[in-house]
Amino acid sequence: MSENLINRILTLLAREYEYSQALHSEKEDMMSKLAVEDITSFDTALQELEKREYVNLWIDPRGKIKLAKITWRGLNEIGEVNLRYGLEAK
Repeated sequence: MSENLINRILTLLAREYEYSQALHSEKEDMMSKLAVEDITSFDTALQELEKREYVNLWIDPRGKIKLAKITWRGLNEIGEVNLRYGLEAK
């Protein structure tokens, strides 16, 4: 498992949290944004982040990871996060 991939996922979730604090991120959307095609390694990285308590995962009844959301512990690991509101925020 790549520590680099773990850090990239956590950073992406932190940036998405800046814009939508109430929403989870879809796994397929995150994979697309990070240009990752290997589902197994991506799932392993997400599970490691959950084990570290940096993210919460939503897993469907068939056992597939569908959604992820950064936790306060994950936000603290990233450091500075600037909350933005609306489409006009830059």
